[in-house]
Amino acid sequence: MFEILATRIFPYFAIAVFIFGTGWRIRHWIKGEKPKLTLFPVVSSRFQAVAEIGKEVVIFKSLLKSNRKLWIGTWIFHAGIAVILVGHTRLVADWLASWTAGADPSEGFASFLDVISKGIGVIVVLAALFLLARRIFLKKVSEISSWEDYFMVTLLLAIAATGDALRFFGHVNQSEIREYVRGLIAIRPVPAPENPVFILHFFLAQVLLVVAPFSKFMHIPGIFFSKILVMRQ
Repeated sequence: MFEILATRIFPYFAIAVFIFGTGWRIRHWIKGEKPKLTLFPVVSSRFQAVAEIGKEVVIFKSLLKSNRKLWIGTWIFHAGIAVILVGHTRLVADWLASWTAGADPSEGFASFLDVISKGIGVIVVLAALFLLARRIFLKKVSEISSWEDYFMVTLLLAIAATGDALRFFGHVNQSEIREYVRGLIAIRPVPAPENPVFILHFFLAQVLLVVAPFSKFMHIPGIFFSKILVMRQ
């Protein structure tokens, strides 16, 4: 019963909640009260505004200036997740096969990418453990941490850990997963891979989609809106 719910029904619910929840959050930001104070320094051109936003998104400029130790763990965590998400796009379109179509080196390149993905997966888990330990053991951080902070870090850690378990021990056929994901997208679901770790990993990812629009996880797109509002003043 859980397998059917997690692999055939809940995915559509999770996507719907994520899309509408994100839209609601963006609408709230757009219609929210604009700050009336001018912050310094004020950028003088659109290019400078875009450059400042880019620095914040790519290198976490504000955090780098305020806390370099936290910046290291946070940047590694976010960068690792970004790379993994890009890699997951192969479940929809196998761009690796397109790039190396008919070429013998494709298997070697695929093996190289597999090693890289495993390494990044381990790094993400370690970074998540660092962020969680920091909230637990640093008194000044734990005092300002809410249950949501612990829940989101633990959820991301669980997703990363189950993903690593699949990479190292799961032995799941990529083509089987790709067929399943494409079936979901086409609204013609096919049976999911019969692997309990994959089902758990997939379900946890759906839970993240459901809670993300209503949590601090939305600080990622929120950076664009907050910076734009401040730089317009």
